[in-house]
Amino acid sequence: MLTAYDILLSLTINHLYFSDKVFENFELIPNKKTNQLINDLKLVTKKQKNNWSLFFPTEGPFATTHALLNNKEFSFTLKINDPFFYSITDDAYLHDKDEMFYFNSPLNSVIVPEKRKVYPLKFNYFIHHVVRPINIKVTNYKGSELINDVIIESTIKEKEIDLAQSGENIYNISEDTVPPSSLVTEKIFAKEMINDQAFYGTVYFKVLPTDANPVANQYQINFETPN
Repeated sequence: MLTAYDILLSLTINHLYFSDKVFENFELIPNKKTNQLINDLKLVTKKQKNNWSLFFPTEGPFATTHALLNNKEFSFTLKINDPFFYSITDDAYLHDKDEMFYFNSPLNSVIVPEKRKVYPLKFNYFIHHVVRPINIKVTNYKGSELINDVIIESTIKEKEIDLAQSGENIYNISEDTVPPSSLVTEKIFAKEMINDQAFYGTVYFKVLPTDANPVANQYQINFETPN
């Protein structure tokens, strides 16, 4: 039986340090949810030099269509395998300890990085304000409210945040006095932590209708050299 595939998503990584701009020392590692989705849909990944692609079956026993895959979401850990990368790359693309980059929100198909603190899925959040009462809200990347608690006791200095049900993704924690007067917002990435796990960042994809834009699912990350 004939089996055929077409590209569902593609990512090209360029680096201005190299004359051909090709940077190929990276991996994209699916998180648990994405890995399950890839297995269920019989998708295939392939990396060639600085181009990574995710293919879907168009013919064969597991054939599907691009339209049926619209709005599917995928999240991958971006791992850099070349330590030399950190000496040839602009500071805007270098994270500090316990931080990572979140690549999303493409502008003309170029994915720009957003630096975020990394936390496990369950952690204690340190409350910044001293005065009480304090309102603490946690929202996910879609803006949906997951936690909305008011803390009155001055002796409570930390708030337990449990995001295991929501899973690995970006979240915003906002903390404000009641009534509102002094807002503090912390942008985080809650991650399934594995001992000695090396990661540079996370790349998030959402499949878009290609009828509206033929290159809707072709993305780039363009690393720059130090100024």
